[in-house]
Amino acid sequence: MTTLHKKHSLALLASSFFWLALSACNSTNDSAPQKPAAIVDENTLTVVTQPSKTSYFEGKDGADGFEYQLMNQFAQQHNYKLKLILANNEEEVYQALDHGVADIAMIGHPLSLSKQTQYQRSQSLMDVTTQIIYRHGSGKPRAFDDLLNKNVLVPNNLQYQEKYSFLKQQYPTLNWTFTDKSSDQILKLLDQGLIDYTLVDSHIYTGKKSLYPHTRMAFDLYYPEPISWVWVNKSNNDKLSKIDIFLDAAHEDGSIKQLKERFYGHSDDVNHRGSMAFFRRVNSRLPNYQDLIEDIAAQYHIDWRLLAAIAYQESHWNPHAKSPTGVRGMMMLTQGTAKDMGIENRLDASQSLRGGAKYLKQMLRRLPADIQNPDRTWFALAAYNVGLGHIKDAQKITEFHGGNPNRWADVKQYLPLLEKRVWHKFTTYGYARGSEPVSYVQNIRHFSDLLEWRFPNRNDVNHTENAAGISIETLKPEMLREAKIKQQQNTRANPRLSQSILDLFSNKQG
Repeated sequence: MTTLHKKHSLALLASSFFWLALSACNSTNDSAPQKPAAIVDENTLTVVTQPSKTSYFEGKDGADGFEYQLMNQFAQQHNYKLKLILANNEEEVYQALDHGVADIAMIGHPLSLSKQTQYQRSQSLMDVTTQIIYRHGSGKPRAFDDLLNKNVLVPNNLQYQEKYSFLKQQYPTLNWTFTDKSSDQILKLLDQGLIDYTLVDSHIYTGKKSLYPHTRMAFDLYYPEPISWVWVNKSNNDKLSKIDIFLDAAHEDGSIKQLKERFYGHSDDVNHRGSMAFFRRVNSRLPNYQDLIEDIAAQYHIDWRLLAAIAYQESHWNPHAKSPTGVRGMMMLTQGTAKDMGIENRLDASQSLRGGAKYLKQMLRRLPADIQNPDRTWFALAAYNVGLGHIKDAQKITEFHGGNPNRWADVKQYLPLLEKRVWHKFTTYGYARGSEPVSYVQNIRHFSDLLEWRFPNRNDVNHTENAAGISIETLKPEMLREAKIKQQQNTRANPRLSQSILDLFSNKQG
């Protein structure tokens, strides 16, 4: 297929989506009825979602995730107590909205067109594309024709089903298999060569591609679509009227930019060969030093996987590593740093790890209190690499350009300016290879993520309430039944709601 043919096919897919949306908008009220108002506490913001790495997951410090962190900021700004309802599948997410169990949903991917007439969306948190993923070495597909007669395994969600239906009209022999397996499970099958292709949204693949180093992105299946928050159409919930104002400010002040950097920024330039070499050394070298790394990390209250990632970045876990510049050992300490940290033998793995851990803690303590985690850790890593003085210089340059000097997403843009005389001649500490700490931090974050995936924290548990008082519970059938009964009672007390609405929910439930 020529490039022109591919673009024409993409245009046909977009055109089909447009006409579906138009016809849905022109449908009668019976097909998209107004939903009853949610039955929720006015002081509580109740959010329904499926656990995922993009919306919500349990991290080492409790609840986490790109959308969760942003939603939590919104709740705190308006003094709402945040409550999370965890659904088992996408259909339960919509049921929780329909039945008034939740105010709003984080669905973690673009809203399907068939749902866009039933639910209201916030403005975009970020735009993503649906991507065709293949196994490196098997031949890169370049157009839809290349997907024919291939084993294409696809996550079973509504937006992918819609895209498949429209493509099927243009390519009748196209055949995808839909599965309830997770994206991780499907990508693992692809990485092992057990399937030919799969579909993954770009933000999901960005966060996972380093875990499956044999996979590659072939091409975008469709134009960019927004990740948005979703709630019942024509809802009279006052909380939701404040969301777009909040998101406008979050885009403007860099809050969303910071979260995108935290969750996706360090995965943009993943080196697939580097990932494969890393996993080989995880199996061959790390077992020789893992217990030692864990013990020293515990003494200095550092996540052992972070300390291991630093040691890998420095020496690939080689205690006898040497550099022409004079740094040596597992943590590649200079003579001056080793002396300051009380280290006598830099080539002794235990001493080197202890010196590196102590030096990292020193950087963490010396940073301004205004820098919060996880940025604080990234600043400390950059200072470990290039020196705290140069980081302070970069912060001043960042502030001069209107950026936030306490936000890593901003400072990393201006660190490379320390290499240019026009900038470093005005700084306190002068010239520095400013690009180096940026790559250094990115690599360590990448390796740390891989280790966290490979070695989940034994202390990680599912929280029902974290330190911030956020309650978390799993959606159960009885919750939907009780909400339906309350809605019916409210409807009988409010004659303005029609009987057709009650019929709708009776049919859905029965």
